[in-house]
Amino acid sequence: MEYLSKEDLILGQLYEVEGRNLGIGLWSEVKSGWRKYAFVYLRTKFNQKYIDTEYHWDEGTPFGTAKPIKKYEGEITWREAADHYLQS
Repeated sequence: MEYLSKEDLILGQLYEVEGRNLGIGLWSEVKSGWRKYAFVYLRTKFNQKYIDTEYHWDEGTPFGTAKPIKKYEGEITWREAADHYLQS
């Protein structure tokens, strides 16, 4: 499956992503060792909701788990999505 390269992504933009634990992620600057950018998303694990990250597929095994397919075209902002998700 084709996916967007890191160079094609825009910081602060939501993307539809084929990832291990996400479907929509925010391309963001992160401070995590040598990796500078990642997809940030909201995750539920063991009934706890929290913010998590997945790294672009091109980071390689075992870190790269997310393939961005296309820019998210929805009308919702990231903040609205986070507020709605965390209140549910």
